[in-house]
Amino acid sequence: MPLILRLLPFLFLFIYLPAQGSAQKRIISLSPPITEEIYLLGLGENIIANTIYCTRPKEAERKEKVGSVVSVNVESIVRLQPDIVFASPLTDQRALERLRKIGIEVTVFPQPKNFHELCKSFLTLGKMLGREEKAREIVAHATKGMEELKRRYGGKEGPTVLFQIGSKPLFVANKDSIIHSYLEYVGGQNVAKDAKTGLFSREEVIRLNPEYLIIVTMGVDGEQERENWSKFRELRAARERKVYLIDAYKLCSPTPLSYVEVALKLASIFYGTKFGK
Repeated sequence: MPLILRLLPFLFLFIYLPAQGSAQKRIISLSPPITEEIYLLGLGENIIANTIYCTRPKEAERKEKVGSVVSVNVESIVRLQPDIVFASPLTDQRALERLRKIGIEVTVFPQPKNFHELCKSFLTLGKMLGREEKAREIVAHATKGMEELKRRYGGKEGPTVLFQIGSKPLFVANKDSIIHSYLEYVGGQNVAKDAKTGLFSREEVIRLNPEYLIIVTMGVDGEQERENWSKFRELRAARERKVYLIDAYKLCSPTPLSYVEVALKLASIFYGTKFGK
């Protein structure tokens, strides 16, 4: 059976199914991926508020908003009387400290740099919310998918690739980003892996001349950037029409399941008709 047909069923098996006997915690999530993971655990109804960037699943958009990923409204959070607040290192740490001093439980999850760290954080979240068994089941299925991808493609040298994050300014993903970690499973060589800051110019991209250029952005901006690159015929990726767009939300802020989905997408891009055979 083709690889894609074996892996896809579990991607949809757990998506946002309500859990039976949900723990009755009042949750505020200040991180879009954590919000999505809470829904994966079947506890979306326990979320009383989140951020303006928490848009997945669609139900998350209807929750009360208490800020952005970075800035939060402490007064609104206090008014809602949550049992726990989940945040990321990007959240204003001074605001989180104010919440702790008031007596509100706050947990900050680190930014994962690879699939292993992503799954570890997800299991911790599941344990904290009384959904450890469900979290383990999801991680087990995701791990099975990633192991099969690694067996099939991970040993390949693969094509050269550059991941572009935004355009004004132009940033690239280096070896310290979770984006780079996908290549462990699907092959490929990140030509910008040793970039110190990630800030790049178009001239540097052309000098590195990757076979594939993956633009990590969304909507009109992404399409416009792909059109901009098409004019640079000295760039191999542009000349061979190997400039692709990938959903920034899924690529940069994955759950264990969407990590598999992105890895499948990259394998499909790199290996074309070979994928799934």
